[in-house]
Amino acid sequence: MAFSPKNRGNVVRHVIERAVANADFYHGWDRDDLVVQEAFVGKNATYPRIRYHSKGRAGQSHLRYSQLTVHLRKKTAEEAERMAKKWATRDPSIPANPRHY
Repeated sequence: MAFSPKNRGNVVRHVIERAVANADFYHGWDRDDLVVQEAFVGKNATYPRIRYHSKGRAGQSHLRYSQLTVHLRKKTAEEAERMAKKWATRDPSIPANPRHY
């Protein structure tokens, strides 16, 4: 997410980093053994706001917030083996960043 051109990429990266830190602190899980199981966005609070119109009238609009939820799990042995094999066969001359410039 650090290399994403989208505006909210930093927010998603921050939420994932916090989920990893919480799993490490509260459950004692190793950071390198964690995988994102699911991530989804849900509704959060809605606050009413006044929207002004012409001729002294006003209407009501709603300021909506969302909530990002991330669930982590430990890697299985075969997933860890497959990822280790993938990184071992990687060409070191090519940077790890998929969007190398």
